[in-house]
Amino acid sequence: MNNNGNLPAMPCEVVEQYHIDQRQVPCGAPTLRERKVMSSGMTKREIMAMHMMQGILSGQDTNEMIVGDDECFAEFAVQCADALLAELERTK
Repeated sequence: MNNNGNLPAMPCEVVEQYHIDQRQVPCGAPTLRERKVMSSGMTKREIMAMHMMQGILSGQDTNEMIVGDDECFAEFAVQCADALLAELERTK
């Protein structure tokens, strides 16, 4: 699998505000500054695995789940996400 799955699923630009020391600016200049930062959030792989897990669990009766099923479901969800990413890359 290439790096595509580790790219941000929904990147967005966030404006951070911060104060600087008054001694570092000319008299009367504002001390509040802003900078734009890219926020990546969850990766494509993480989002896909989350949705796979949601689908897997939606079909399960949680009252009848066996101890250890959750680890199996999680592994399967990640495998499905990886398979989907590989197929998407293959069919570009």
